[in-house]
Amino acid sequence: MAKSLLLLLALLLGFGQAHAYLTEADPAPGAVLETQPGLISLTMSEGVELKFSLFKIYRLDPIPEDKKELARAAKALLAEKIKLRNDEAERADTGLIEPQDRSTVIKLGLKEGLEPGLYIIMWKVLSVDSHSSEDFSYFIYQPAQP
Repeated sequence: MAKSLLLLLALLLGFGQAHAYLTEADPAPGAVLETQPGLISLTMSEGVELKFSLFKIYRLDPIPEDKKELARAAKALLAEKIKLRNDEAERADTGLIEPQDRSTVIKLGLKEGLEPGLYIIMWKVLSVDSHSSEDFSYFIYQPAQP
């Protein structure tokens, strides 16, 4: 009986964490970079259905003064921009690199000549187990002064 309860509890806890979430990013969340990265790499906790997922990068200006304000502004930007169509001209990314049907690793290209500033990497994903989630990461591009 105790083993059955433990198994049931383990299964229920597993279902509670069934959304794909970010486990690793390059650049790391909050990184301050002196050189512009060539691409962004996101590693998710489980496979993502890329045909039914969205990934975008936007510059956020002005830069919020603290992390709480940054989180609020990034969530607002995500809500405003994630479902937009034909927004490639205003985005900082060039889209998925090596798109596949499913993957745990997502790579996004970046446009050349980005302006210094704060960049929000946003996503709305459908995981292979059919749960959707959305979130963001960010980096700051701040070239070294000569």
